[in-house]
Amino acid sequence: MKHDPRILLRHVGSAVTDKVQVIEGRTQRQYENDRPSQLAVERCFIAIGEVLNRLHRGSPELAGQIPKLRRIVDFRNLPVHGYDDVEAVWDNASNALPELLDKIRGMLVELDRRKEIGSRNDDDGSNPSAIPIPCKPPSPFD
Repeated sequence: MKHDPRILLRHVGSAVTDKVQVIEGRTQRQYENDRPSQLAVERCFIAIGEVLNRLHRGSPELAGQIPKLRRIVDFRNLPVHGYDDVEAVWDNASNALPELLDKIRGMLVELDRRKEIGSRNDDDGSNPSAIPIPCKPPSPFD
């Protein structure tokens, strides 16, 4: 099944925003001593890696615009396979993800611009580039 790249990018933006909310205003030491926060940030990295991998499979030319895409996708293996490297997770959460969010926002703006040019008569007023937007995948329990 081919996924809409705008929706996938929104999922990434949402996960990055969620991560920011978890660590905002905290020091690395506070983060290291707060296991629930660690789990939340790790979950964000897992989601980011999975969604970017889907984007790469479905729209490789678009995914290719994301710097260090392969490293971001591969980083999800750290929490998935239980490697406890709290420092690496903190470092990436604090430093790398803000750049990723800026890139994702720019890509969404460009995709929206292309869509607008392609379908000027089909304006529904939505703006998928507005991050943060709660954009959670459907639950299998719904």
